[in-house]
Amino acid sequence: MDVITKLCVLTNYDSALGNHYISQVAIGGIQRQSSGIVTPKYFFASLYYTEDLRLITVDFHDELR
Repeated sequence: MDVITKLCVLTNYDSALGNHYISQVAIGGIQRQSSGIVTPKYFFASLYYTEDLRLITVDFHDELR
């Protein structure tokens, strides 16, 4: 697994997730990278964490979002 991006989201309003962190990873590692386009060996996953780093949810997808 390779970490692609890390993001901190701060909200000034009530939302389902509130303030949270997102980490996007390539499952199986990065198979290919060309002109800024990353291709994972298997798929991408977005992991959402609370401010105190408890896992909220995980999304799986074929393309980097």
